[in-house]
Amino acid sequence: MSHRMVRPWFALALIPVLTAVGCDWNSIFGAGVPASQQWTISEQEGNMAAPLANVIVVKGGAISQGNSFWRQFNGNCGFSLPMRGNWNSQIVRITSTGSNCNVGFILTLEGTVNGNYGAGDKMTGTYRVTYSGAWSGGDSGTWIGFPSR
Repeated sequence: MSHRMVRPWFALALIPVLTAVGCDWNSIFGAGVPASQQWTISEQEGNMAAPLANVIVVKGGAISQGNSFWRQFNGNCGFSLPMRGNWNSQIVRITSTGSNCNVGFILTLEGTVNGNYGAGDKMTGTYRVTYSGAWSGGDSGTWIGFPSR
């Protein structure tokens, strides 16, 4: 009689083990999400002299400049617009400030991603750049970004 009582308890003890075998451990422990991603951002209107930039996004959302920059020229003098920002949920904000060639600039990009970090594969948004010093005024337009592969 006691032998039959052991079997049901033994079977109940196996339920968590059988459930754990069917789990997606990569999702649970974040193994499927890379530590960093490189994205190529392209300015769509052609207002920048070099409209492609690479940015690096690290797990957690911090964005820093990659190995190429949006560039602009003042006569024979060119200057880079290095970018930094943040990806929070599906919102992206990137900025750049600086000066060179007697031109000061402030660049702001705002946009969205079609997924959270590790899942999104397309960024889109608008930008505005304002100039001071040897130049005045500014430009605005749209940008798009894709993960570099």
